[in-house]
Amino acid sequence: MLASAAVDRREFVKIVITGSLASIGCPDAALRDRAPASAKPAGAAGAPDQTVRAEINAYCHAVRDGAEVRLPRPSRHRPIVIVGGGAAGLAAAHALGDRPYLLIEKEPAVGGDATGGTWRGVGFSSGSSYNSEPIIKELAAELGVTLLPIDSADGMIVKDIFVPEFFRDGVRRAPYPQTVRDAFRRFLDTYRDYDVDSEVERLDNLPFAEILKDYPREVRDFFDSYGPNNWGARVQDTSAYIGIQAAHWMGGLEPGRFTGEQGFGLLTRALGERVVARGTDRLITGATVVRVARDGDRILVAYVPPGEAAAPTTAGGAASRAPGWRRRSRARIAPSSRSGSCTATIPRALHATAQRPMAVSNRVKKI
Repeated sequence: MLASAAVDRREFVKIVITGSLASIGCPDAALRDRAPASAKPAGAAGAPDQTVRAEINAYCHAVRDGAEVRLPRPSRHRPIVIVGGGAAGLAAAHALGDRPYLLIEKEPAVGGDATGGTWRGVGFSSGSSYNSEPIIKELAAELGVTLLPIDSADGMIVKDIFVPEFFRDGVRRAPYPQTVRDAFRRFLDTYRDYDVDSEVERLDNLPFAEILKDYPREVRDFFDSYGPNNWGARVQDTSAYIGIQAAHWMGGLEPGRFTGEQGFGLLTRALGERVVARGTDRLITGATVVRVARDGDRILVAYVPPGEAAAPTTAGGAASRAPGWRRRSRARIAPSSRSGSCTATIPRALHATAQRPMAVSNRVKKI
């Protein structure tokens, strides 16, 4: 069983950047054994499609753009509901062991952005490709998944030219003017050990673009491409608190990194198989959660299977017929709720599992 851990502001920001998920639940409610009609068979957790496809975001975008869900009367009870079957949600399910729970994942297979596959015999990862936290090694060892150390920094493709170990010595060989190469080195040398927490209020209210305004245009262009893939925004819409921290870890500068043959795809697949092995009624795939709300001593979770009417469920409550949809001039996103005896126990592996900058090429050392 994995232990829980507190989260400080800086670690929380790191988790938000990297797209972790959380679980919610009330441990004292009754559990009905009936499996949801849309629950997938055991193979759905362990055999993701090998083709590359877009995420299923139609309902997410509808809520974002102003559609509000009116929750119906619930009809299914679960003591604990885990929203999202990515690496963090799977780690939460693993930590719960044999305790009853329901995990809801919007994609056809679990894994989130930590899935993987092979192409012509070469393994690849879809997003989360490496880490350096010991707790991930412990989890992989428990599940019998082999992880391998990485002994290089990330390479980059610049103007169609591959530059190995870009953020170490590689930047000196990049096809940029010397002034631009020097500017990349200056950014790293200035902010690699910068204490952002000592100026958190100022930096969090300062656009990252202000930090980069005296750098060559190529540096800003780089972060305008890099930012949306890592924390979801260009430099003008990124706080300096976030952007500066990139100098601490971007490009594989962290020591002790490791990966698997398919990034963390085999690890999340093994976690998904553990969930299904404990009962197919614990997992629904292809179901998008569109609202989480508190109702007295219960937490109601409404989800919509793609192409079907919604079937909401509750943690410490129940689930029922389709919710009503109505348009609003402005979307409203409710925060996670905690009521009565409801708690959210988040294992350390949740905080440790995170998407990192995509590695173009790495040398993996066999052990």
